[in-house]
Amino acid sequence: MTPDRQHALDLMTPGQSASAPLQERLDGVIHELLASFPNPAHLSAADRRGIIARYSAVLEGNFIYWMTATYLAVESDEAHAIIEDNAILVAHHAVADAPRPQIGPIIEINALQ
Repeated sequence: MTPDRQHALDLMTPGQSASAPLQERLDGVIHELLASFPNPAHLSAADRRGIIARYSAVLEGNFIYWMTATYLAVESDEAHAIIEDNAILVAHHAVADAPRPQIGPIIEINALQ
């Protein structure tokens, strides 16, 4: 390998010393975040259900946007296939969980495709 190529490679792959302070900072932030969570043993059943309900509402409300952004951001066919499989799985569960009056329009839309 020529010296120029080695230098370029060195610039693209930071050594341990260059990334160690960043990793330490990230570890500290993660530790602080986890330490701020309430102890599940001290939560009532209602508190635990409330946390799950809020998490579910946020996840469901943003899932399509997250999946779309991820699909657009990745380049590999393998990643696209995984995202498509996940989207199909979620759509299947949405249809299975939907009240019966809502399924009719979904079936009609699928029939048009």
